[in-house]
Amino acid sequence: MERIYDVVVSLFFWGLIYIYLRRMAEKDELFKIFVRNSYIIHPNAICIWRTLTGFFSIWLIYCSEYTWGIFFYLGSAIFDSVDGIFARECGLITKFGKWLDPICDKLTYLPMLIFFGNFFSIKLIILVALEIISQFSRIILKYFNISTSANIYGKIKTTLLHILVVYILLLNQNIEIPNYKNTLLNICIFFSALSNLGRIIPIFKKIFNTAYINYFFKELKFNETLRLK
Repeated sequence: MERIYDVVVSLFFWGLIYIYLRRMAEKDELFKIFVRNSYIIHPNAICIWRTLTGFFSIWLIYCSEYTWGIFFYLGSAIFDSVDGIFARECGLITKFGKWLDPICDKLTYLPMLIFFGNFFSIKLIILVALEIISQFSRIILKYFNISTSANIYGKIKTTLLHILVVYILLLNQNIEIPNYKNTLLNICIFFSALSNLGRIIPIFKKIFNTAYINYFFKELKFNETLRLK
């Protein structure tokens, strides 16, 4: 029960931090100015900090410091929302930030799953492959001027993966709870696939859009005219 207590206390602590920072970002103009002019709590900096914190938590758990490992990992997971709030409320949304944020998400939970998950390798390979496809699809979306923001399936997947990591850490401590980690991983893979599908469909719609087809035929007609001349 000690590890469950660690999770509850950590969630409570980081939850209070999240509520406070969100309130400050939404209502305190001086705080917004501070964020805009700070390199330490700039949204992109928070992405880097939470990724490093995730790796730090891996080291702590490897050293059997489970209490602090869980504490810092949950902090890293919760700050995944803080950087987005700061970016929106302080007018700091950037193309680089949109690219960096999902990479930092993946660098937070995937190493944890690889090091401590003890999963059947094929499932983990599928998840990693889907995550890589997700990241590269953003480049194509950007090329076609389609929003690269995370869809609802991606947000659900990210939340479930953070839950899965904590669940695995509890299982690894031989806590008497049902072992549904493979089922939860399957659900995460399902939502990751849905998230990718939600990105791929707009790309194909754009490619086969009537405007593109018309442009193709106009070019064909123009080339035919040149050939006849």
